Amino acid sequence: MTVETKNNETISIVNGLRVPALFDVDLFRSGLEYEAQSDDIFILTYPRSGTHWISTIVCGLLTDGKPLDEDTGDYLAKIQFLDRFGKDIVKTTMIRPGAIQTHYPFYCVPYHPQAKYICVIRQPKDVCVSCYQILSSNSAFRFSQIDFSTFFQLFINGQTPYIDYFDHLDSLWSHKDDENVLLVSYEQMKNDLRGVIDKVD
Repeated sequence: MTVETKNNETISIVNGLRVPALFDVDLFRSGLEYEAQSDDIFILTYPRSGTHWISTIVCGLLTDGKPLDEDTGDYLAKIQFLDRFGKDIVKTTMIRPGAIQTHYPFYCVPYHPQAKYICVIRQPKDVCVSCYQILSSNSAFRFSQIDFSTFFQLFINGQTPYIDYFDHLDSLWSHKDDENVLLVSYEQMKNDLRGVIDKVD
C-alpha cells in the first residue's frame, strides 16, 4: 500500500511498516516471507542502534576473529540485510554459519524456535539524533529539508521509517527472557564490550 503525505510525497507501507526511501518494496516484502531455519542467527535492531557494530562482532565470532574485507563482499556473504535484499539473497548467497540483520520489529521477524535472536536496543535520544543526522543528509530521504525540531516531532509520533521507535523497543523487550533471545544495549556495548562479546559467543 502507498500513502501520500501532505507534501505530496509517497510512502510505501508493507504489513504496517513504512518502507525506507531507498529500499525496493518487493524485496522488503520478500524479507517478511523468509522461512527461518534452525541454524539462523538474527540481529534485530531499530535503525541507528548499533546494527553494524553488533554485526561486526557476530561476524568476528563466526570467523574465529579472521578479518573480512568488506570491499570484496566477504562481509556481505556472512551478514545479510533481510529488509533491503529480501529472502532469496539469504537463501542463495549467505555463507553459513552467517547472520541475518533486520530492522523489522520482533513480531514481523521470521521465527524458528531453534534459531538465535540477538536484539540490540539504544536509548531514544541518541537514536533520534543519529537518525536525523543520516536521514537529513541525503536528499533521497523525505527528511532532508527539515530541521531537527520537526524531525523530533515525527520521531516521537512514530512517523519515521519502519514503525514507532517505542513500539519496536517493546517488541524486542517482550522477548528478553526467551531462551533463544539475547537482548543487549548499545550502552552496554560501549561500557563493557568484552562482556557483550562473551554473551554473544
